[in-house]
Amino acid sequence: MPDSTLVDEMRLRYEEALKLSIGWYSASDQDVAPAELSYTIAAALNLPPEQQQSLLEQTSVGERFKVINEVLRQTLDGLRDHSRKTASNGKAH
Repeated sequence: MPDSTLVDEMRLRYEEALKLSIGWYSASDQDVAPAELSYTIAAALNLPPEQQQSLLEQTSVGERFKVINEVLRQTLDGLRDHSRKTASNGKAH
């Protein structure tokens, strides 16, 4: 099982990605188990089918979290950059 810091970090990145990509996110009052959270996020990621299937078949929750966390980090970098550009009417700073 992944450590709680990694779980919290991934949860925060996922929430930020949702806010940046769809404009809102309302956190659930339910506490989602780490394994369920990892499957939910893995299924929602826009990955090539082979990579997504490999991720979903990963039996180690900790390893799945590491991969998902890295994908979310890279995705957030792009979303943040896009958000900055669109906030300034497309003018790069």
